[in-house]
Amino acid sequence: MTPREFIQRIVAVSSTGSVNDEALSNLSINTEASSLPEDTFKNLFEAWDSFPAYFSGFRLIADDQRLFELSGRELSVNDEGIEALADRDLDPAVDVDYYRDGFDRYYPDEIRNAAGLIYEFASKLNDASTRVTIEIGLQKGTIASDLLGDELTFDFDLNPLLWWTPSDFFEWIGSHSPHEVAAELFEYESFPVFLFLQNAPDEIFPVPMWTASSVETLPKEEVEEAADQYFDSMSASRKFTHWRGDLSPIHPSVVEGLWETCDSEQVSPLYAYSLLGVLSAAVDRDGQTMQFQFSSEPEFNPRIDLSEQCAEWGRNGICAISDLHQSFEAEEKKDAFRDLWQLAITEHCRGTERGIEMLPEVIEDVKSSYQDLQVSAVEENFEALSDVLEDTQTLMAGLTERLSSAANETSQDIQRLTFTLLGAIVANIFLVLRWSDRDLVPPFSIFVLIVIVGFYLPLIQGRIEDLNDTITEVKNDYEFYEKHIRRFNKDLFRFGDLEERKSAYVGLAETQRQRAQTQLRRVFYALLTVWCGLAIWSGFAFSFGQPQSLALAVSGVVLAILSFAPTNGPFGHSGYEYFSRAAAIVTLVIIGLSFVYPLLPLFIGMILNF
Repeated sequence: MTPREFIQRIVAVSSTGSVNDEALSNLSINTEASSLPEDTFKNLFEAWDSFPAYFSGFRLIADDQRLFELSGRELSVNDEGIEALADRDLDPAVDVDYYRDGFDRYYPDEIRNAAGLIYEFASKLNDASTRVTIEIGLQKGTIASDLLGDELTFDFDLNPLLWWTPSDFFEWIGSHSPHEVAAELFEYESFPVFLFLQNAPDEIFPVPMWTASSVETLPKEEVEEAADQYFDSMSASRKFTHWRGDLSPIHPSVVEGLWETCDSEQVSPLYAYSLLGVLSAAVDRDGQTMQFQFSSEPEFNPRIDLSEQCAEWGRNGICAISDLHQSFEAEEKKDAFRDLWQLAITEHCRGTERGIEMLPEVIEDVKSSYQDLQVSAVEENFEALSDVLEDTQTLMAGLTERLSSAANETSQDIQRLTFTLLGAIVANIFLVLRWSDRDLVPPFSIFVLIVIVGFYLPLIQGRIEDLNDTITEVKNDYEFYEKHIRRFNKDLFRFGDLEERKSAYVGLAETQRQRAQTQLRRVFYALLTVWCGLAIWSGFAFSFGQPQSLALAVSGVVLAILSFAPTNGPFGHSGYEYFSRAAAIVTLVIIGLSFVYPLLPLFIGMILNF
């Protein structure tokens, strides 16, 4: 027996009785045993025997005495009820002990024979004016899961829900608060599929409402399409509206089909809950009233009892709000437009005596206000856009000026260094020509070298580092303004051209920076080379004790301080990019040897005298 065959037998049993389907997880059927055909009676017992997990209750009652009932997963005899029945003054044709023993003889191995014996027992009791009824309870969730599980599999989770008829389903919705219905029926992670044992509309969109006994006819592709729309809508309702506390988000497109199918007003509170929910910025609950926050400035947080308010609005009022939502729906995923819609609602409902209650009456006014607000917002945006364009022009002009100024200053420093060196050469020539005294050339030149290496080269290195910082700041400024412009419309600007111009200026500045750094390094090596030459000249051409020896000693001390003092201190130069400690050490060695060389004869004489 399949789950579909099971429900067909259950429906046959219900044809002569009453069905109570008022709960989400269970339903009950109550019928007179004698009203059922014998074959239907036996089929019911076979259905129970095949799917005992589908039952939450199973009783056979004679007037007020339970004769047989479900005990765990087994059907058992209620001996107390049987004995009470036997004690009654029944027709002699009703042999209670016979049927009691007969049940034990057939159950559980011959369930159909056991059912036939019970049916005969019930018929005898009915003839003896004793009313025998059957009460069964069904686990709807288990049955629905097996029905779909046997027929359909998807990549997403399903939430199968079984109801006897759509009317029972709508009555259940009408008897519960909207937020409870949203939480129970419309889960965020699973797609609801409503199965009905009778009178199903057999619709797929927005959520399937299908005949339970015909689940094999559910069109799989359409179900998948409906599921995609469901998850997309539920995601939007959760993303753009803050549902506070334990409130579950729900989108009007999911409820709309139920509301249109339901003839009465039972689904109206749920539909209004979803409509006002997505139209507002936040939803909260306070007891039986719901609070919808449409705007915080000016503040408009109306509280309403949806059941009472929907009764006042009626179907026409709900239709009017639904019409407003259709206009809003195209822009519901854009925060800026949502704000304008909420301001338009606030403008026409806030401050009035009836507040949000008059919303259905001002729908056209709200739409008109939204258009006005939209035009104002566009104008403001274009004004802001104009400011950004002006800022962009200023940015590019400033960018060019800053890079050009920094690069020119660096180049000028390099030129000044060159002129300084030329000045030193001219001064030496002047010394030789004016006084014909070459002795002053080494100490004077060494003094000039100390000034240039010790003070002037670090200044130029600072200029180069300033240029590097300027390039970094220009890049950051460009990124900032680019993001600022993209807020409006990236299609209005050709960022490729703007990026190309910026890169050209930055590339030019980086080339100048690299050139300046290379020239500075070359000048440093050239100065050290000259320094070494002057040291050798001073050591080998002049005797110890003359000004040349003093110049060598002072220059050695200065160069040693520059090479080994801490980089972050006022004298250390080893952290500068142009500075080479290895070259400085070689120069120090040459200076030391040149200083010691004039003392060698003195040392040799002292050794010989000793």
